[in-house]
Amino acid sequence: DPDAVTSDVQAEVDKLPKVSGSADTMYGTRRFNNIFVNAEKIAEQFTDEYVSVEHIYLALIAENGTPSAKILTKYGITRENYTNFISDYDYRYLRHINNKYRVWLEDKISVKYICSAHNQFFPEYYYHISVRNGEKRVIPLMDCPKEFGGNFEDIFGLVEKVGVLACKPQRGSQGDGFYKFSYHDGKYFLNHKEATKEEVRRALDNEEDQYLITEYIQMHDDLKAIYDGSVNTLRIIVFKKDGKTPVIGNAYMRLGSSKTGAVDNMGAGGMFVQVDIDTGRFHSAKMITDN
Repeated sequence: DPDAVTSDVQAEVDKLPKVSGSADTMYGTRRFNNIFVNAEKIAEQFTDEYVSVEHIYLALIAENGTPSAKILTKYGITRENYTNFISDYDYRYLRHINNKYRVWLEDKISVKYICSAHNQFFPEYYYHISVRNGEKRVIPLMDCPKEFGGNFEDIFGLVEKVGVLACKPQRGSQGDGFYKFSYHDGKYFLNHKEATKEEVRRALDNEEDQYLITEYIQMHDDLKAIYDGSVNTLRIIVFKKDGKTPVIGNAYMRLGSSKTGAVDNMGAGGMFVQVDIDTGRFHSAKMITDN
């Protein structure tokens, strides 16, 4: 929990003595100097040319009886497992590793056209609800059946024909704004809750989001047996240590729960399990109870 760690660190900082006024020279404390001396030794052990944040971090972990050592112990961070954690700074930039191309890759419609040679791996795209000159428009997309036109009534007609649709904001992540739009027994449902036509239109006719209406992917029966309310997804983590060559590092599977409803996001209360990239077996399931 980054907020809890930050709070604990700030509480210790607030306990430190304060000095006010101007000073011609400033000196580090003995502990401050020792940390940098130890960080330099750690850098030498790693045969690194410069002292980095990682070396300072390891020097802090090596301390005993200090406020920072107590905080690290409280959260179970050791020299053996510290590489299992990433900093807020690194996490902030994870989604932007594609530089200028992220404008295309994070746009769900653009990426469908860019990857058209691999269309079999994408769901069918039916409609885009967009805003043009301040007016909402329902635009049929490349996979929309020819018998359906370009208005909300056609979207209702389509869901009545296929049974279920996926409705997601054109841009976004973490399942925000996603709707599983289904129809059975003469009734409409949004994320498993019965809804009227007016409620459905109000959800999709959102001024802040432009919605993409696509095929709802059906899972394998083995995954449905665990939880069938969402589309459970396999996530593969790929690294480019040299900036060029992609290597599969690890993988995990996300599974929805009664708490997440129609999405499988961990932050919403979903389950996640480790996946063995050599055998495909999954294990060590966990669930975040306090995000």
